[in-house]
Amino acid sequence: MTDLVDWYEISAQTMALEAYAHPVYQTKILETQRIIFSVKTPLQLIRESCIMRNYSTYEGKRLAIQECCHFKQNIPIPIDHQHYICAIPTKSPSSWPCSWIFYAHIERLERHDSRHTNIHFRNGKNQIFPISPNQMEKQWIKAGHILAKLNLLDKMKLLPVELFFPPL
Repeated sequence: MTDLVDWYEISAQTMALEAYAHPVYQTKILETQRIIFSVKTPLQLIRESCIMRNYSTYEGKRLAIQECCHFKQNIPIPIDHQHYICAIPTKSPSSWPCSWIFYAHIERLERHDSRHTNIHFRNGKNQIFPISPNQMEKQWIKAGHILAKLNLLDKMKLLPVELFFPPL
């Protein structure tokens, strides 16, 4: 099923936001059960979902990840880390055609050629994206590291600090 939308919120069903060359629709949204076309760019959808889901800006999330994880470029953006909704950019987010793949939906990566990766999703579908297999694997690992670190930090807030930092 294919839908056309003016407004879209990234959710647990979102598998990828693919830059789309069309006079009106700029993003092809791959969901687990359908394909949607949006008039907004992938980065606009990421920015809006950061604010809607976490009351935080894209820039704020990007800066926080740079500080806590020491990543500098093409930073995966945790839109909702507690639900493992983390967007992985395939290129510099400001460049076209940067697409975004969502961490929790990736089953495995397969080399298509030296500059393209065939991403197999958990729902049995697959799609070829313009990112080298080595770079995509690094991005996938980065996203996993970010999610693990943020979820661990959440857990540390719920437990007595003495469990992690015993008194001297």
